[in-house]
Parts: sequence; structure tokens; C-alpha cells
Amino acid sequence: MKVFVSLPFDSSFDNIYQAIDHVANENKSKAYRVDQEHFAKSIPDSIEREIRESIIFIADITGNNPNVLNEIGQAQALGRGFRQGGICFC
Repeated sequence: MKVFVSLPFDSSFDNIYQAIDHVANENKSKAYRVDQEHFAKSIPDSIEREIRESIIFIADITGNNPNVLNEIGQAQALGRGFRQGGICFC
């Protein structure tokens, strides 16, 4: 099971990601953050695939980062809303 984590590409958010990853691992899940991965395909394609495959989408909207907001929009467009248990904002 995957948890998609949308955070700004900034090391100041690493502790947040590590905490989410820790909780995910305790629950036999894997947290996924785009800037922590290596891609064989394009980044946008990888983001869409990971959003589709994730059971939970967590977005940190601190500072209204445009990339995070875009990923929220992608998740909503793919039908991953609150009713599906898909998107959590922090």
C-alpha cells in the first residue's frame, strides 16, 4: 500500500516526510515523495501513476506551494477526493 506525500522540494520539509514515512511503515505501507525517487519515465507521468496507485494522498499546503497545489488538483481530477479517503491536508 502506498501513501503519496506532496511537499515542497525543500529540505526543511524532510522531518515531516520522515514522520509520515515512519507511520506508513508501521502500518505496512510505503510513503512516496517525488523528489526522493529516480524515474525511468517523466516526472509528471510518475506523479500521476503514484497518485492513482496510492491509498492515501497527504499534502502539506504550508506556503501555498504551486507544485503541491497542482498535485492536489491532479488528485481531485483523478477522482481522489475526501469521500474516497484520498486527500488529507496539513
